[in-house]
Amino acid sequence: MPQKHLKEVYRVLKQDGQFFAAIRSKKTFSHLPATEYGFTLYNQEEWESVLKQNNFNFVEVITKKEAKGRIDSELHPHEIFCLISEKII
Repeated sequence: MPQKHLKEVYRVLKQDGQFFAAIRSKKTFSHLPATEYGFTLYNQEEWESVLKQNNFNFVEVITKKEAKGRIDSELHPHEIFCLISEKII
């Protein structure tokens, strides 16, 4: 879980500042070889929950779909979430 990193983001973020977290969707990332090295995968709702648990208000999500990419000889859609949040004072 990214609590240690979010604690530092919270510490340095100005009172009315926003934090942007861009992540690949759980579905997209699960097809990448890096997952075998212990990465924790999140979907949008899970990331919103992590942000709330670490004193951030969820503001907005921007979803982008990239062209399908070839992983292990198969085509997979690539989806990215940019979650925008604000520091809770």
